[in-house]
Amino acid sequence: MNRVYLMGRLGDHPEIRYTLQGTPVAHFRIATNEVYTHNGQKEIHTEWHRIVAFGKLAELCGMHLQKGSKVLIEGRLRSRTFER
Repeated sequence: MNRVYLMGRLGDHPEIRYTLQGTPVAHFRIATNEVYTHNGQKEIHTEWHRIVAFGKLAELCGMHLQKGSKVLIEGRLRSRTFER
């Protein structure tokens, strides 16, 4: 099973694009924080996640989400690599 839940805040407004067939695709990033204590000091580690939504969900993301919005994302985790 590949199921992931992420709760965080949007780093910027969702970017909506369309495929050649006209399907909407939303791209946005969310930040999640981990708070822990190191040597008696409170530390915060922020991790950024790239999110992609398709179809009607992409349209809804574009209409209702904005920079700073708190969101709960449920989906599948996929890792991608690229070479420069």
